[in-house]
Amino acid sequence: MDELTLHRYLDGRLDEAQRSAVEAALRADPASRRTLDALREEARLMRSSFEAQSEPPSGFGRVASRVVATLHIEERARIASLRTRNVFRRVVYAASFAAALMLCFLLVRPRTPAGALMSGTHATVTVHGEKREAQKGLNVYDGDGISTEKGQFVRIGLSNAQTIDIDEFSDLVIEKSGTAPVLRMTRGRLGVSVGDGQNSVQLDVPQGTISVRPGTRLDVWIPERTSVRWPDVFYGALPARTPVQAESNVIVTVFSGYAQIACAKSTATLTARQGMRALVSKTEIQPRWINIAGSRVLDVRGDDGLHARDNVSPVEWMLLGLLEKPQFEVLGHRWGLSGADSAGNTRIDESLKQLDAAMGISAHDVRAEKLAEGLQALRQGCEILAQNDERRRIGLTLEGLAHFEQGRARFAAGGQKGSDPQVSFEAARVAFDAALIGTANTTSDWKTAFSNGTTPTMTTLPPEAQAALTAAFRRALALSWSARIMPSKLDALELSKTKTDALEKTNPVRVAADAFAQLHDELGHSVEGVAAFLGEAICDIRAGDEASRRRALDSLHVIISKSLAGTDGATRQTLDGIREAALIELVRMYANGNDAKTTLDAARDYELMFPLDSGAFASQDVRTLVLKGLEAQKKSAFADKRYEQAVDACSALLTALDEAEGHWLDAGQVDPLGNVRHVGERLDRLEALVGTKDWLRASAEAQQLNGRLPVDLQPRFNTFDLEIRKHF
Repeated sequence: MDELTLHRYLDGRLDEAQRSAVEAALRADPASRRTLDALREEARLMRSSFEAQSEPPSGFGRVASRVVATLHIEERARIASLRTRNVFRRVVYAASFAAALMLCFLLVRPRTPAGALMSGTHATVTVHGEKREAQKGLNVYDGDGISTEKGQFVRIGLSNAQTIDIDEFSDLVIEKSGTAPVLRMTRGRLGVSVGDGQNSVQLDVPQGTISVRPGTRLDVWIPERTSVRWPDVFYGALPARTPVQAESNVIVTVFSGYAQIACAKSTATLTARQGMRALVSKTEIQPRWINIAGSRVLDVRGDDGLHARDNVSPVEWMLLGLLEKPQFEVLGHRWGLSGADSAGNTRIDESLKQLDAAMGISAHDVRAEKLAEGLQALRQGCEILAQNDERRRIGLTLEGLAHFEQGRARFAAGGQKGSDPQVSFEAARVAFDAALIGTANTTSDWKTAFSNGTTPTMTTLPPEAQAALTAAFRRALALSWSARIMPSKLDALELSKTKTDALEKTNPVRVAADAFAQLHDELGHSVEGVAAFLGEAICDIRAGDEASRRRALDSLHVIISKSLAGTDGATRQTLDGIREAALIELVRMYANGNDAKTTLDAARDYELMFPLDSGAFASQDVRTLVLKGLEAQKKSAFADKRYEQAVDACSALLTALDEAEGHWLDAGQVDPLGNVRHVGERLDRLEALVGTKDWLRASAEAQQLNGRLPVDLQPRFNTFDLEIRKHF
């Protein structure tokens, strides 16, 4: 409170309201009260000096003046200090308030999106640890994570017009956007497309860094090490797969442009260009050239995939269980054959347990014998059932399954102890035929459930229909095994065309192929429907004629073209096994033909689809088939003087030999140090080039071989070199 107001208060010059306000302020403000006390003391001293009757002592007035002045100075200094502190406090409060306002502005101001979901299915976006459902048009920002699960495929457009296609079972984090986007991928598969004139995209993976340059389209895949279920009902069991390496890899495939790859824990780098695929670990890069146009399994990341379609989820494949080894007791209970109280069914129960015990025996010949004993017990148990009892059909189906497994055991045993696998397969076919008689338009008619465009599960079918479906599928398998073992009647006889056509209709191979063809048309979107294509192809290959060969190729190409999107678990593993078998059959067919380039492409397709299985038996089988097939094609071409095909066979064989030894980038060529590998095969190619009279290529080949041949091959080389020199 100012001194003027306090003076007026002391002098009584305030009205009642003003006086009350001052008194209230004095009660609340100790500083004002002290100021008021000082003013009162000053007034008292001045009144005393005027009221004195005599002169005061000498110097008294000066002392009083000094006292009053000192009191004034001290009070004014104290008031000034209080005012300074109040001003400083207000400045601090104002600055804090301004800083808080600025922070709020920074937190709530609109962020620039890193990109947006352009098309595809739903996915999950993670923002600060919180998961949200993402749909088309949703913006994503720096730090956001995008996750996809089964059946989810998403296309994201970044702010600089780069496109990212994210497959199912994938995780991607947008670390940084803007002119130099940085993404981090930890799982799954995605495609990256960077247009001409756009900025590069950096993709960080656990194995290193991939810098995708302008004008580039590529695929990045972190494959998971999953089991593949081999379709042994068509072949028999394969040897166990060798354990895979513990270290994970990322696979980069460049369709156009180029990308720079660097390992995370070494100085290894690579400029991957169009047509190159690189297997990248944390310490090593293994690049190789691939034939993009010649591959039938490579997804080139076009604009017609699931990523470009709005809310279109792939249809999941249905696994019916028809490829599994039969569990007789389980099937008997499920189909209502066993478990009742009658004496007959008690005997059936025991027979089914006997069959299951036989299936667990590893020795093939012993297993076949024990299955025969179980079959006998099953037949005796079913004989007690009434003739019109529908369970007799189920008993016949189980009998057919036991005969089929007995045939496989006898086949694996090599027909030891006089056992004939064909007899067992034929007995299985007879039992299945008997089980299927009169099943149309009854509860056993499984085809009706598949005729409305949907694929039911096995357990949703009536028990009679389950048994009938099992009988129909296993009947085709029994026919194919029987035909594989029995020599073809058409091969053994020389007949007129009319008789040959008539016999063709009853040829077991043709009958089996037709049975599978009918099944794959009737089984809808099921794994077993795809397996039926494999069965038909195997039978057509066995038939051997050109028309059957073309049908086999068509069936195998259908199998490897099937998408596994939206499928996981045992279903995916079984489909992978069928596709693996189809690729092996393709390699075998092409290796037995005359087209060396197609043979090599088929083998590479296997490696493209199963890149982590190089140590598996199936992969080794493919490599053996290719090398033997190309060698046979080379010899056949030379024998028939088909020198152009001989050149192709020699070149393909050189490439296959180099790739088998790990020489990927320079396969079939002279290495960077000028070393020539496989000089004998190169000398064969020189001979083929001389045969084609392609003197320029022959001369170049001769120059590479000159001085690098062993002594025993030198005379042969000299002959070809002399012939070449005649034309220059």
